[in-house]
Amino acid sequence: MVFLRLPYGIFDVLVQIGRVIYIARGRERGKLAVIVNVVDGNRALVDGPGLKRQMINFKNMLLTKMTLKITHYDKTKAIIAAWEKANINELWSKTKMAQSRKRSALRAKMTDFDRFKLMKAKQARNRILKRELERVKKLHKRSKRAEKKEKQLINKLNLNPNECVELFFCFSITDALTLLLIYLFCPVLWSNMINSLECIYYCRSKVSVIQRVCYVTFLSELVKTGQLKSFCFSAALCLIKMLTKAEGRASLLHILKKLRQLQKSAAYQEAESQCGNDMLKRVQLIYPLVIRAEMNAVTDYGFTASFAGLSKYMHEIYALSGEDKEVERLMSEVRSMIFPELPLPDATAALPL
Repeated sequence: MVFLRLPYGIFDVLVQIGRVIYIARGRERGKLAVIVNVVDGNRALVDGPGLKRQMINFKNMLLTKMTLKITHYDKTKAIIAAWEKANINELWSKTKMAQSRKRSALRAKMTDFDRFKLMKAKQARNRILKRELERVKKLHKRSKRAEKKEKQLINKLNLNPNECVELFFCFSITDALTLLLIYLFCPVLWSNMINSLECIYYCRSKVSVIQRVCYVTFLSELVKTGQLKSFCFSAALCLIKMLTKAEGRASLLHILKKLRQLQKSAAYQEAESQCGNDMLKRVQLIYPLVIRAEMNAVTDYGFTASFAGLSKYMHEIYALSGEDKEVERLMSEVRSMIFPELPLPDATAALPL
């Protein structure tokens, strides 16, 4: 004879002494009871509050997941005490079985007018759901259309999306041309910039071209209102606003914690000792570390960031990067060194290298 052992957990609810049951059919229909003893393969002896000890067929009961610690020789008084101690009535009211029975009882008591009101309520609910579904479908179609236009633009420009295309969408037109020239004629400086802006590549699938253009135009408004004092980290601002639009949940305190950890790191201390007062070295060594620390803090939450405290966060970054006048002087110095023949763009519309 061969015995097959079933995996543990397939049958968790068994007929056993102490199992709480719900009587679904018979004279005691709708009452709870507990199995005191098993008579045979068809019947069990049950007892409980508001119920006389009697035998009930297994076909007339439904097993619940609740059990009591009783024995087959316990009397009714001991069973009721164990019932009250375990709060069976309260636990039963929270189960799905009890709630469905309650709904069925309410539905059975409904009149024709009640059923009419329920029908109208369901129709109103379905109209709201249908309207919301149509709105979500339209948004999905727009995003698909934007992604298609973006791919067409990449193919038309014949550019490598991992190097050039992302920066075109995160900077103004003047700076995009500047970045293209840097990519062609200054590969060393370009590699430093790519290292500091590497996190931009990861959000391509979540942000459309139209959104990126809107974020760039939003920068000038921040400068005019005084929320953004310099343009040194406007690329990070663009990225965080894009990520916020796409998902939007990260902690400002977590980002600042990452920046403070950066200040204590060996790489930051070494870069600080190498730079001294040379601002050009600062932009090549320290600023990429700072931007990378911001991006690492953002990527801990799945490339999402909170825009609610972004202005405070940007001011904290400026506290690490130095005086505002030095940053502006540095940016004009770098531009004049690389492109002396190009006129310097307007300050309110310029973005960093």
